[in-house]
Amino acid sequence: MPAIQSSIDLDKDLPFVRSIMDMFLNNRMNEAEEACLKENKPTYYSRLYVQTASALMQSMTALMSFEDGDITSAQAAVQQTLNLAEKNRLTLTWSSRISNFPFDAAIANARRMSIEQLHSELIYAESLLQKAIMGFVSSGDWMSFLREAIPD
Repeated sequence: MPAIQSSIDLDKDLPFVRSIMDMFLNNRMNEAEEACLKENKPTYYSRLYVQTASALMQSMTALMSFEDGDITSAQAAVQQTLNLAEKNRLTLTWSSRISNFPFDAAIANARRMSIEQLHSELIYAESLLQKAIMGFVSSGDWMSFLREAIPD
């Protein structure tokens, strides 16, 4: 199954993400967040990399502020990224998953994927981790985790 071309355009999206990364690494987070919000308009809303950058910036803001509103908006942005990445992933039936279960399925499936599908798989995995971290932070259990990590 071919990837949905409308949501991934590496030539257009990667320079934008690089500029966001440069702003972030040069401690210009406000500029990076504003750029994500500016680019996250209806024509770019379905762009996988723009949505990923926006979700990352919102998550970083939530992790620094620990405000409920920031955490909620970050969780929503991460969920939108997951939904968008899911549209571009290689679709597998349950029967194909079970028949290839033990070992070779991942390698065989990776060989069948287009570059867009491989990128979607990577972003999907990263977004799942990001969703888990945001869930951990929103539940409030992170404070006990930090207390245990800090030596007496």
